[in-house]
Amino acid sequence: MSDNEVDDGKQEELQARHVHAFLKTAIVFGALATGTAITIGTLMRRHRVSAGAARKALVTLEDEGLVSRESADEARVSNVAHH
Repeated sequence: MSDNEVDDGKQEELQARHVHAFLKTAIVFGALATGTAITIGTLMRRHRVSAGAARKALVTLEDEGLVSRESADEARVSNVAHH
């Protein structure tokens, strides 16, 4: 693995953590209502991150029960998110 690949991996991980933290805060505090759609494309544009980073953030949120995946590119805020 080259140094650039390692740097890219670290950058993607940092991006994923940023997007995850932003979305988790928005969901927990009610800024994103139950049923709100979240797409990879929107996350990429709004947060200027890679598709991989956006996808990782959604997977983590799904694992936490805060979103349910609709497809590979979309999730919705879960109805249990505000409990």
